[in-house]
Amino acid sequence: MPVAFRIHPRHSLVYVRYSGIPGSEETLRAMQSCLAHPDFRLTFRHLVDFSVVTEVHRDPADLMRLMARMPDLLDDPGNGVILVYYAPGPQAQALAR
Repeated sequence: MPVAFRIHPRHSLVYVRYSGIPGSEETLRAMQSCLAHPDFRLTFRHLVDFSVVTEVHRDPADLMRLMARMPDLLDDPGNGVILVYYAPGPQAQALAR
């Protein structure tokens, strides 16, 4: 699976791991599943691991649609959402940008 997540409620953390060739649809499905998870809270921090991404396909229109949905899914007016990206290689860094 190109996008998987694990919630660590004791640490107020969501760990998200991308692998292979992730796409916007997989990202959106994972985000929706994460938000529906009973342990998820908007105040949790997110650690996003791009270390095993093998390739990045860029579709500007697809990316814009995803970015337009993110505030609806992750917006918490009382707190900012903290996202930390682990992107050790060139493909991972391209995706993080």
